[in-house]
Amino acid sequence: MKRILCTVLTALTLLGASAQAPEKGDVIADLGIGVGAMDGASSEASFTQRIAIEWGMLEFETLNSDWTLTLGFQLNNGAWTKSGSDHITFEKWRSTQDDLTFMPTASLHHGFSNRIDGYATLGMGFGLLNSRSSTNIGVWGNTDASFAMALNLGMRYWINANWGINAQFGMVSAAWKDGYGSYNILSVGASYKF
Repeated sequence: MKRILCTVLTALTLLGASAQAPEKGDVIADLGIGVGAMDGASSEASFTQRIAIEWGMLEFETLNSDWTLTLGFQLNNGAWTKSGSDHITFEKWRSTQDDLTFMPTASLHHGFSNRIDGYATLGMGFGLLNSRSSTNIGVWGNTDASFAMALNLGMRYWINANWGINAQFGMVSAAWKDGYGSYNILSVGASYKF
């Protein structure tokens, strides 16, 4: 697997490019979809959506490399479902939860080549956790405000001067309250540089 990944990254790097890592003044928008774990690993399905925008604020050089600091904002939405039945009463149950997180972000970018941009992102904000449960006897649910956070590593490959594809791994978005919540661990998507 490592050889395949290294081969792909080397091939992408050797293609040449006119695009590069963000510069001061650049505006980049991202749309992504992801997977994660919601309320633990026993979830039957989890799916996340992400929209983000960032602005190039500061360029600097250190360790003989060029770096760019961007500030931005991201909005994430995720959902999971669990269902089953009680083995004693045979009562069927179903639980769903979705979250919506809002957070400002800061990212540190480094261009590994004209086409490959690596970055680390930190974000903190708030979220809304909406949960709903149903059984044979009724339906109930509630919505809670929560703390939200992002801490991840990402890589973007620029197809041309404006369009790129990206992937983030780590805590792409997370929302917690009183010991329960959700987190998105992997997101892939498309980027557009204005």
